[in-house]
Amino acid sequence: YLSTQHSECLMRLKYAIFSQKGGALLVSDNAGNGKTSVLGRLKNDLNDYYGGRVRVVFIDHPTLTPIEMIGEIAHQLGSELHTTEKIRALNYLRDRLFTLYNENIKVVVIVDEGQMLKERPDILQELRILLNFCVTDAFLLTFIFSGQKPLDAILREMPEFWQRLPVRFFLKNLDYNDTKELIKYRLSRVGASPDIFTED
Repeated sequence: YLSTQHSECLMRLKYAIFSQKGGALLVSDNAGNGKTSVLGRLKNDLNDYYGGRVRVVFIDHPTLTPIEMIGEIAHQLGSELHTTEKIRALNYLRDRLFTLYNENIKVVVIVDEGQMLKERPDILQELRILLNFCVTDAFLLTFIFSGQKPLDAILREMPEFWQRLPVRFFLKNLDYNDTKELIKYRLSRVGASPDIFTED
């Protein structure tokens, strides 16, 4: 069920990708606000829109070491790292992204559950480096950083990272009308009457 705010969230994330803004931030007030579901819908929509000419990297366990993080991104892009040296790994990843860019393949890297990195500034710095991967007129990837409310405070303390995520959206709890529409939607999906509940 796409509420008004979920529809707007999806639109803003697509805007970040289509207009090559480089980065986007998605923060939810609480667990269960639909953040991960929106990201899943975004992934499907991108595959449909680009006709397969898109690579979406999805990382939902961000507490990796820096070299593991770089290796996981490379792996999901169809390559394997053969080095444990961070600078060589970053150069390899940049070359891979440049190759995909020249093949006119869009790359989107989504890191979910970003609030888990509160005590890992080293990983945050590595992720920020990804936002520097660009050619003269465009970014080599779009980076979407997603998490629960604590992520907002973490990034505000890192202005060099915060400024690199110009498209931002904050998912809140569903209001009364959206809650009602969600229930009606779910009932209709299973063939039940939406009138089984009174307004009260």
